[in-house]
Amino acid sequence: MNPENGIILVVGGTGRTGYHVVQELLSKNFQIRLISRNRKSAEESFKQDLIQMESVFECDLFQEAKMQKSKIESGKEVKSILDLAFEPSRKGLKVQAVVSALGYNYKSSDDSRIVEETVIQLLIQLCKKHNVKNFILTSSMCVTRPYHFVSYLINSFASNALGYKVYGENALRESGLNYIIVRPGGLVGTQKDKKTTNYTIEQGDRSNGRITRATVAKIIVEALQAQNLPKQLTFECYSTKQQSSEEYQPFNGSQLKPDDESSIVRGNHVQAKRMINLVLVSLLAISLAFLYKRFF
Repeated sequence: MNPENGIILVVGGTGRTGYHVVQELLSKNFQIRLISRNRKSAEESFKQDLIQMESVFECDLFQEAKMQKSKIESGKEVKSILDLAFEPSRKGLKVQAVVSALGYNYKSSDDSRIVEETVIQLLIQLCKKHNVKNFILTSSMCVTRPYHFVSYLINSFASNALGYKVYGENALRESGLNYIIVRPGGLVGTQKDKKTTNYTIEQGDRSNGRITRATVAKIIVEALQAQNLPKQLTFECYSTKQQSSEEYQPFNGSQLKPDDESSIVRGNHVQAKRMINLVLVSLLAISLAFLYKRFF
């Protein structure tokens, strides 16, 4: 994908990872249209770079998806204020891709589901409506492993976020769009932390690890520009302990395989969390009974 071919529409661009994605896109001379729920805040965050941006579009994606939820679920065509964000620029440039780096402070499981699933469904529908064929989604490692302890911890403290990321991924796989789903390991660093490191690219969601946000951003943008990648692709990225002290290496996806029907994720994170909770409660009850018999 080339900067001259059109606009990159970025959602979640003021977040801790999204900020680095925007900076990386700007460094590659892409025309960016940023969606933010607070335009003034976004302009303040990128005040040094506004001249390079195509525009900042103000919209609360959470509230918009919440309003459109019933239409999305029933398959009806959505008429949204977001339609304007998909319009060509004054210079005639069209949106060539959507990049989602959404993150959220979830207050409830319903909030988590809206951000991780409904917002993605809304964006997919608008992509189809406006003939935008490319979508890059930032997801997470462990989404296919609901019984893994990392999944359990994240789902417990972030309102089943991984479970709903699965639904967002699957919606994209079933959309017919060209897509790249990037599943980073545990994210480290802030907006100001520009540290990049070497990393490992894998498929199959088998490993664990951590990776800096700036590294993930470079991987996303370089994958976006790559010429030899499958049109529908999912991969994980993380840094080993040794790689964390090594220099960043350019993205090479030549060995990556395209998604197929087996890529649809079937894991049920809600059921897994309930089962683990039941096991933990049972172990606690057994331990208390043992202690009671021993000391009383």
